[in-house]
Amino acid sequence: MESFFNEGSGFFLPQDGIQNIPPLGFKPNAMRNKFRFVIKEHHATRIHYDFRLEFPGTLKSWVIGIEGPTLKPNSARKMVMVGDHNPKYIYREGIIPAGQYGAGEMIVWDKGCYFPRYGGKSKSEDKEILNAMLNKGELDFFIMGHKLKGRFRLTGNMHDKNSWILIKQGDIYCSDDDLTKLNRSVFDGKSIMDWRIKKNSGI
Repeated sequence: MESFFNEGSGFFLPQDGIQNIPPLGFKPNAMRNKFRFVIKEHHATRIHYDFRLEFPGTLKSWVIGIEGPTLKPNSARKMVMVGDHNPKYIYREGIIPAGQYGAGEMIVWDKGCYFPRYGGKSKSEDKEILNAMLNKGELDFFIMGHKLKGRFRLTGNMHDKNSWILIKQGDIYCSDDDLTKLNRSVFDGKSIMDWRIKKNSGI
């Protein structure tokens, strides 16, 4: 899908509507070269969601505000790009002790795989595609998670390298449901409150 630069917002925005997007938009073999993604609900100084995509040797990371991710078609979420994270801790959840960076409760809100649009020939080629998209500031990809599914565009702001927006593209996975109500870990079903009770009980 083509995009155009919107001078007022500083973002590249989709040019066509959801009517021009196929229901799935990818061939099944595209998933064979999948990369991991994770979204964590994180109650630190502020309530937010950590959105992380696996790239070679690292996790590219963004922060979504309290409104959280969405499956609403063509809905945008403002995101702030933060420093890369170590893939070793991709699925870390629980309690980060006071005094440490990001102190507070954290759950793995969603996880799964993602892969670039127009990819699928080989994992090495998909790496090149993803790196080229990242350098351009326009990531176009599919997510297959427990809660998030379908096609998304992650677009950087030409005026601020850390300012991005995540836009859900129209497909069969679109929904008007409030996903933040699905507030339990995809690993063990625990909620932030469960971890908080554990912390306060001293167990």
